[in-house]
Amino acid sequence: ITLSADARAALDVESVEIGTAAPPETVLAYAGVVAPWKSHAFAVSRLPGRIVALRARPGDRVESGQVLAEVESQELEQLRLEIQTSQTESKLADKVYKGLKDSAGAIPERDIIAAEVQLKQARNALELAKVKWLALGLGQDGLDAVLAGTSRSAPALPIRSPVGGTVIHADLAVGKVVEPGEHLFEVIDLSTVWARVGVLEKDIARVSAGLPVEVRLTAYPGEPFRGKVAVVGQYLNPETHLNDVWVEFRNEQGEGKVPRLLPGMYGQARIELPRAAGTKTVPATALVNDGVDRFVLVEEASAS
Repeated sequence: ITLSADARAALDVESVEIGTAAPPETVLAYAGVVAPWKSHAFAVSRLPGRIVALRARPGDRVESGQVLAEVESQELEQLRLEIQTSQTESKLADKVYKGLKDSAGAIPERDIIAAEVQLKQARNALELAKVKWLALGLGQDGLDAVLAGTSRSAPALPIRSPVGGTVIHADLAVGKVVEPGEHLFEVIDLSTVWARVGVLEKDIARVSAGLPVEVRLTAYPGEPFRGKVAVVGQYLNPETHLNDVWVEFRNEQGEGKVPRLLPGMYGQARIELPRAAGTKTVPATALVNDGVDRFVLVEEASAS
């Protein structure tokens, strides 16, 4: 098509330079928010017993080490008696050993050695009982009370949260009998969540760690959440033919702030692929569609 200057002006023809930056190519996939395994924990009782107090309920925000419940256990009372008995035996063995040692000239050496062994065994039994007490999280103050003889009964065993987070499940009531290792509280830390993106088998080779990702969730349709691919899975689901790609997001922390990204939310993700080098680009408005094919008009300078 040849146009004179007047015809060009009359038709208001505009031209732009062909670019060299390739338009971004993306991979579209479904995404779901899940809690990281390292931020998901269960609080259990180390001894069998009966719930005597509940300090937290589902939905409560708890800190790591916070007491969630208290358990009354017969085994704890037996441990208290064991500590007191071991302390008494240790004092008695020490007195016997000192008495024999002071009479070394009149007492056979083997009796002194036997008394020394008995003293060491009594002290070891006492130290072992102390370690058991502290390992249950009962504290030094309670142990000192038992050793001083001021404690007439064993304290309740505290059930502490292993991580800081939100209690999402607790099927408990005061008076319920629990067993060691039984899951009493389920706690998750929502400061960090993962988006699990299911990538099609044909796109696996094009996705790698570090690529930008934009996630749009059904709960927030007009708000994109941007991150980067953290881990590319190494397992292809034989039923869905999808490979999991993981993206990490952080919820805003602070007093009174409720986590916005919650496990179970779903939406779509777009993974931006690397740009191909040497690709020519034109504006979308420059494309001419004749119904069969699409083409562009290229301007060439007139030689005449």
